[in-house]
Amino acid sequence: MAAARAQLAAQQPGGTEKIAAEARVAQARAQLANARARAALLTLTAPSAGVVLSRKAEPGDVAAAGKVLLELADS
Repeated sequence: MAAARAQLAAQQPGGTEKIAAEARVAQARAQLANARARAALLTLTAPSAGVVLSRKAEPGDVAAAGKVLLELADS
């Protein structure tokens, strides 16, 4: 059914361009979803509210499990 719709759309004026544009939109949406998922994995969240006293790692450093990245004090 989808193939028949695509073939019919391709025969319409501007149909091929529309199909290509829809494919680009779908690809952009997938890339956005991927970027959001990666950003969620790269976001640090403190276990409680506080003030950063010192930074033990620099941006770009590899953070291993259990490595202290920031020293926090209660606010």
